[in-house]
Amino acid sequence: MNREELATVTSRQVLAGLKWTTLVRVLAQMISWVMSIIVIHYIKPEDFGLKSMAEITLALLNVLSSGGMESAIIYSKNLNRDKISKVFGLLIIINILLFAMQIFGAYPLSKYYNEPKVLLVAQVMAFGFLLIPFISIPSALLSREMDFKLLTTVSLIANLVGVAVVLFLAISGYGVWALIAGPLAINFLQAIILNIYKPCLPRPNFSFSGVTDIARFGGTIILASLLWMAYSKADIFIAGRFISIHDVGLYSVAFYLASLPIDKIMPILHQVAFPAYSRLRDDHEVVAKYFLKAVRLTSLVLLPLSFGLAGIAEYIVPMVFGNEWTDMIQVLIILCIIFPLRGIVSLCANMTSAIGQPRINLQYGLLASIIMIPAFITSIHYGILGLSLVWLLIFPWIMLINVLSSIRVIKLTFRSYLRAVIPPLFVSAIMLGGLLCFTSTGTIIYNTGVTLCIMVSTGAFLYVGGMFVLSKHRLVELYNLSK
Repeated sequence: MNREELATVTSRQVLAGLKWTTLVRVLAQMISWVMSIIVIHYIKPEDFGLKSMAEITLALLNVLSSGGMESAIIYSKNLNRDKISKVFGLLIIINILLFAMQIFGAYPLSKYYNEPKVLLVAQVMAFGFLLIPFISIPSALLSREMDFKLLTTVSLIANLVGVAVVLFLAISGYGVWALIAGPLAINFLQAIILNIYKPCLPRPNFSFSGVTDIARFGGTIILASLLWMAYSKADIFIAGRFISIHDVGLYSVAFYLASLPIDKIMPILHQVAFPAYSRLRDDHEVVAKYFLKAVRLTSLVLLPLSFGLAGIAEYIVPMVFGNEWTDMIQVLIILCIIFPLRGIVSLCANMTSAIGQPRINLQYGLLASIIMIPAFITSIHYGILGLSLVWLLIFPWIMLINVLSSIRVIKLTFRSYLRAVIPPLFVSAIMLGGLLCFTSTGTIIYNTGVTLCIMVSTGAFLYVGGMFVLSKHRLVELYNLSK
C-alpha cells in the first residue's frame, strides 16, 4: 500500500472510529455525569479526601501496571503470537509485584498522613492490579486493528455498571467504599467481556527474549508517565500532609470537576489518534496535518466547556452540591481556566510517542516535576488556593516548552499551532468575562435554576456567534466531522 492509499484508508478508519467512539462516550458521560452529581450528595468531602490520599501510591503504581506494553503493541511493526505470550507473562509478573507493593506500601502511607483509615482503603484498591493483564492485551490488539466499536462498547457497558455500583453503595451509606467499589467493578467487567469477545490471550510465556524492542519503547513511555503522575499528583500528596481532610476533599472535587471535560473528551481522541499516527509515523507531513486538525477541534470544544463551567461556578456549586462546597468555588474557577489548555497540549504526547519520539514526553515530565513539585511545597502555606495558583501561573510555561519541542519534530511552525488555538481561546475568554460580570452582580432571575439556564444559553450564544464571525470554517469543520 503506497503513501496516499495508506493515508486514505487510515483517514476513513479514524473518522469511523472517532464518530462511533464519540457517540458512545457522549451517551455514557451524560448518564455518568448525572449519577456523579447525585453521588456527591451522599458522600462527604472527608470521604473524597480519604480516597484522594489513599490512591496516591495507586496512581503511581498504576502507571507501571501496563508496562507501557499497550502502546508498544500498537506501535510494533512485527507482532506475533510468541511476542504476545511473552508480553502477557511479563504483565502478570509486573502486576503481582505491584499488588504486593500497594498492600505493603499502604502502611507507611497511612503513617505519613497520620490517618489509620487510609490503610485498608489503599489495600482494597490493590486488587485492581490483578485484572490488568487480562485487559491490556485485548485492548491494545483491538486498538491496533482500529476496532473501536467493540472496544468502546465494552468500555461503555463496564463504566455504566461501575457508576451504578457507586450510586447504589453511596445511597446505602457506604461512603468512601462506594468510591472504591466502582473502579474495581469496571476493571472486572472489562476483563471478562474483552476476553469473551476478543479471546486473544495465549498461555503466558515467562521467557522474555525477543521482546527487547517492545520493552524499550514501553519503558520510555512508563518513565514519562511516572514523571507526569509525580507532578500531577504532588498537590494532593502534599496537601494531605499539611491541611485538613475536609480541604483536601474540596480541592480534589474541584480538581475532578475541572478535569471532567478533559477526562471525558481527550480519551476519545487519544484512543483513535495513537494507532492512526503509528500507521503514518514515516510521513510527518500527513501527521502534522492530522495533528493540527485535532488541535483545532479539541480547542473548539474544550475551551468553551471549561470556561463556561468557570463562569457559572458561583451559582451551580451551591445549587447542585450544597453550601458546604462553596469554599471550592475560587479553586474551581482557576483550574477551569488552565485545564483545557492542559488537555490540548496532551495531544503532543500522543503524537510524539506514536511517531517513535517518546523521549520528548520524558523530558517534559522531568521538567514539570523539577518545577511543579517545589512550587506545590511552597504554595501549600496558602492552602488549596495556593495549589491552584501554581497550575495557573507556572504550568503554562512548561506547556509552552513541550509544544515547541513536539511540533519541531514534525516541522510544524508555532505560528500554525497558535492559529489553531487562538480563535476559540479568544472567544471563550470573552464569554467567560461576560458570565463573571453577571455573576458579580449576584442577580437571581426567578430562581437559581432559571438563572443558570439563561447563563448557559447566553454563554453558548456568545461563543457560537463569536466563532461564526471570527472563524466560521471551524464550525463547518466540526459539523462535517459529525455527519
